[in-house]
Amino acid sequence: MGQELLRLQNGSDVRGVAIAAEQEDITLSKENAYAIARSFGRWVKKQSPNKKEKYVATVGMDSRLSGPMLKGAVMYGLAAEGFHVYDAALSSTPAIFMSTVFEEIQADCGVMITASHLPA
Repeated sequence: MGQELLRLQNGSDVRGVAIAAEQEDITLSKENAYAIARSFGRWVKKQSPNKKEKYVATVGMDSRLSGPMLKGAVMYGLAAEGFHVYDAALSSTPAIFMSTVFEEIQADCGVMITASHLPA
């Protein structure tokens, strides 16, 4: 699975097809999203200057049909790494960022599930 996941990386983004279409197969499955989220969670903890008992993540999505499936897989992956995960439901990228700034949430990281506006 390692090489399959590496093909999904594009800079700091993960890009893939989550719903099969006539000319495209699924490349970003819920299993892939789960594995990526677990790896991301481990990376966040390793990068954290202050080791702590409980890490916090916020996960949001846009209105695409694949959002709930991918969001669920990401949330389970982060939870499997010991994160307390906030479900930001339908949200914006700035809202996910702000969850890492506001003292009320104090998220250590955020994941926004959305389609890219950049070419692949």
